[in-house]
Amino acid sequence: MDILNTNSQAVTVDLRVDDDFSADGVHHCQTGSIGVPAAQALSVVMPFADYVPSGMRGGPPILFGAVNMSVYGSAIDFSHIVAFQIFLPQPGRQVALVIDRIRLVPPAALTNLADRYGQFTGGDWPGKIHQDSDFQVQETNELQWLAANPKPSDRDIYGAWGCTAVELSS
Repeated sequence: MDILNTNSQAVTVDLRVDDDFSADGVHHCQTGSIGVPAAQALSVVMPFADYVPSGMRGGPPILFGAVNMSVYGSAIDFSHIVAFQIFLPQPGRQVALVIDRIRLVPPAALTNLADRYGQFTGGDWPGKIHQDSDFQVQETNELQWLAANPKPSDRDIYGAWGCTAVELSS
């Protein structure tokens, strides 16, 4: 779902999914929680219990550009979802939020994750290589940046502070 926090303070938003009408907040339900910063919009996803964390040693993101909620509760039966609820846990004050585009996101396909350049296929970002000629453009830009931003004089060829060999005596 997309959440817009129109308030001047951060707001914690929870989403609970129930798989049985007897769900009580502990059994037959799973709850996700996210802090939404003041005056900001977020796309958030609630990963279900069988989710593989994303990253270099995990799976692909559930939804590119979205933030994962922290999840707690019991494993639920996805074939028998009976309700969901969005709520603020002990808000303490009146808040105004815009909740939009509540949707189910299908599991990420675990095939074709990388393009021919080894980059994630599920998203786009500044600097992503789309064709061979992009390498030359990036090299030119990098060389121009390096020429305009020389390394400090007290650094070695690798950019580290230079070390002087010290003779150790026993």
